[in-house]
Amino acid sequence: MDQTVTSYAYNNWSNQRLLHHLKELPEQVWKQEVQSIFPTHTA
Repeated sequence: MDQTVTSYAYNNWSNQRLLHHLKELPEQVWKQEVQSIFPTHTA
């Protein structure tokens, strides 16, 4: 398989895994304050 197609497929697969994981997190996690330049994940 062409390297570009392989890279695209892997990127798509990894993004889907990440999004699936993020959907499983409780809403509280998104609004929780953290020590960062951004106060929350939704900022």
